[in-house]
Amino acid sequence: MSDFEPITAWSTRLKGELCVVLSHQCAFDYDTLKVAGYRGSNKLIKLYSPAKTKFCFHYTHCNQPVLPTLISEITTVSEPSGKFILHMGFKAVDDFVRFYRVLNIPINPLLVDPFYQQLTACDRIISNTGVELSSECVVYGKNLLVKPPSDQYEKLCNIVALKLIGRTTIISILDR
Repeated sequence: MSDFEPITAWSTRLKGELCVVLSHQCAFDYDTLKVAGYRGSNKLIKLYSPAKTKFCFHYTHCNQPVLPTLISEITTVSEPSGKFILHMGFKAVDDFVRFYRVLNIPINPLLVDPFYQQLTACDRIISNTGVELSSECVVYGKNLLVKPPSDQYEKLCNIVALKLIGRTTIISILDR
């Protein structure tokens, strides 16, 4: 069993043993869930963690054999509050911190318990299309504004699926 981890997948393949992959990335085997024009990235994903038996997870199945995403438990979802969470990856975080400090918006460190308390209390999430948080937004009805990184194939594929289900607004640049 592998969760898109290459050492286990390749060692079982080389030994001729069965490997079952459980991953979000194997959903990109289906044309409806991947970005066009990234042939090298798509081939790399297929080679990264090879297996004959795969269980794929994504926001939507798009008429493919894909399961719904696995999400963290949130016990309650609050009424609309007008609040939002900014949750960005490492590359873009400095740009966002500079941008929001000018607007006098408080910035909190990422701590798991307080984050989930804030997630249940907010209406909107600003993110870079990582699958876990955006899946939670889809399931719990949170509005999602995304600025995908231009160099991460998986996150660009996530945009394709989020567009298909109509659950996101996409921005390409950050400005006031």
